[in-house]
Amino acid sequence: MDEITTKQTAAEGYEATASALLGPFFRKDAPMKENETSIIQDDPDGEVVYMHGHVRDAITGNPVEDCFIDIWQASTNGLYEQQDANQHDCNLRGKFKTDKDGYYALYCLRPTPYPIPDDGKTLASG
Repeated sequence: MDEITTKQTAAEGYEATASALLGPFFRKDAPMKENETSIIQDDPDGEVVYMHGHVRDAITGNPVEDCFIDIWQASTNGLYEQQDANQHDCNLRGKFKTDKDGYYALYCLRPTPYPIPDDGKTLASG
């Protein structure tokens, strides 16, 4: 469904951000966070970065207020928090909401490589 929608949007001439699948480590219960706050709960051993942007309507270019940005990332050891008993629950995970100007901002870790499981089927090979 995701691929079909992305192709239809492109065929109609809209320049929307490419879609991405949720992946196996998505959680519905990620905590809501205020803009300008951090998703880092454990002492970071990586580089802390400031990530920000604007969400705009693909047709009008107007800002989209109250759009949810759901962020999750692996730690520098290559593991998500639900794979690693040494990380706090919901470490490196959070939901943010755009303001009236479509703006969002947060602190996170600079992404590092992580392994793709090779012990069975994945969404990409399915």
